[in-house]
Amino acid sequence: MAWTVKFYRDLESGDEPARDWLVGLTGTEEPKRLAALAAVECVLKVHGTDVCETEWGKNLGNGLYEFRVRHPAGTIRHMFPIPGHASKPDAIFAGPAKILLRIFFTTYGPGVLLLLSGYDKGSDPSNRRQQREMTKAAEMAAKAQKGLRARLREQKRRAQRK
Repeated sequence: MAWTVKFYRDLESGDEPARDWLVGLTGTEEPKRLAALAAVECVLKVHGTDVCETEWGKNLGNGLYEFRVRHPAGTIRHMFPIPGHASKPDAIFAGPAKILLRIFFTTYGPGVLLLLSGYDKGSDPSNRRQQREMTKAAEMAAKAQKGLRARLREQKRRAQRK
């Protein structure tokens, strides 16, 4: 089964932390963005929560998962096709030799993964930062699940009225 991947959107602020983080990986960090996008497309969409049985993921509990992208950009480029970037020059992948990204996600109904947030663990590998990022992601996951439950209840009520 192929999973659908969506971005979490805070309904109050309209922010999409995972999308904003990915879009912000520009310039010398573009190889990281390309590696993350390729890994989401070729690994996360294919395996979903089963990535937690591989080097690519970890189940953090309470419906929160961590997707790990930790291969050098050149390796990622050769492991996976990068959609829409076949014409990019090799120089774009000559950035950092090491990639150590974390993308937090949760499930959002059958077959849907919701990307919550992400960060570059390579730039700040401290446990304190990891805990802070996990706490924020857990809060987003809880909000998303609460919203999903409310939406499903409303759909059920509408169906019962018909």
